[in-house]
Amino acid sequence: MTYVRVLVVAAINCAILFFVGFLAAGGDGSSSGVRTVWLLGYAWIALLTTTALFLCARKRGILGLAVAVGTLPTGYVASVLTTLLGVSMSFFKPASPEFIAACKTAGVQFVAPPVEPVHSVAYEWGRKYPVDINYFRIVSNDYVSELEARNPPYPPGITLVTSNPTGADVLVSFSYPIGQEEIWKVSSHQSLVGYELTVLDQRDNRTLAKFRYFTDLSNSRACGPTIEGVLSVRAFVLKAIGAE
Repeated sequence: MTYVRVLVVAAINCAILFFVGFLAAGGDGSSSGVRTVWLLGYAWIALLTTTALFLCARKRGILGLAVAVGTLPTGYVASVLTTLLGVSMSFFKPASPEFIAACKTAGVQFVAPPVEPVHSVAYEWGRKYPVDINYFRIVSNDYVSELEARNPPYPPGITLVTSNPTGADVLVSFSYPIGQEEIWKVSSHQSLVGYELTVLDQRDNRTLAKFRYFTDLSNSRACGPTIEGVLSVRAFVLKAIGAE
């Protein structure tokens, strides 16, 4: 009877893991995190279920059932500890010489304010899709503790133009002086990438500002001008057009 209970618990664990795994979907829509959770999770369930059945065969059914019931909680604790270990290793791992050298050229330059109020902004991404990560919280050692895409509405009176960039008052263009081939990868797999932004007032063809920063997301690193530890593309653009 204990064997049956262990197998029922194992089936429940498998069902729970199936649905919980979808929480690991990447913000860019990638499913690699889901597959990783399933692979490691089902392997963990198989290992502990086998252990539980072995204990049942040794006439230690209560302990075997306890092992089966504790499969997911112990798996969660193990995953948290593994994550913390990985974060610690990334934090203390020295940045690459290439990243350090590139960061010496990072910076921001506000050339001139717009002569007239800006009512519309457009982006030229230098690639097929927009840059997906535009907000980085950077702590010591250039370690990225938080990153995401933040695209709140622009202040009242400013419109984001998406269909005809040449018709906007201001054009924000991206170029990639380093690692352009990396931007096609999932963000967590990208090595050194350089981003250079130029804010152009298309009404009088004047450059308003320039911004250069670098990321090495495979090693959780980023560098560039920050405000209170935050590197924000949107904050830079708003300041360049006189809206912040």
